[in-house]
Amino acid sequence: MWELTTGKEVARFAPGGEPRGVAASGDGRRVAATSELLDPEKGLGPTRLTVWEAATGRVLARVTDEDRLGCVALNPNGSLVAVEAGRVVRVYAAAGGADRFVFHHTRAVTGLAFSPDGRTLAAAGYAVPVTLWDGSGGKR
Repeated sequence: MWELTTGKEVARFAPGGEPRGVAASGDGRRVAATSELLDPEKGLGPTRLTVWEAATGRVLARVTDEDRLGCVALNPNGSLVAVEAGRVVRVYAAAGGADRFVFHHTRAVTGLAFSPDGRTLAAAGYAVPVTLWDGSGGKR
């Protein structure tokens, strides 16, 4: 992470494997990243979601999945993390990684963002309109 006014590096987080997506919470307290893990025999293996406390670098959650996890978004207060796995968006508790809810999109998801108040999760996909979901309860 860099301080934008000075360009100074202020923190470094190592997700392990090949990074795929990264996000920071609106309050700056948490950072999340997805990465592909490397299998010495097969090359790329499963993917992992990691959430850190930004101030200390302490890992708050780590979720490993056989699906290809890609883009990621944290809600403004950093309590929820959304991650894309093709046509599926999974939302986890940022502390501990407990499954909260799952959204099914009509096409592969290419981008995720929470609204500033954290009540809405937007998902963009190939050749479809942006879909808005209830960011706290999993409803479309």
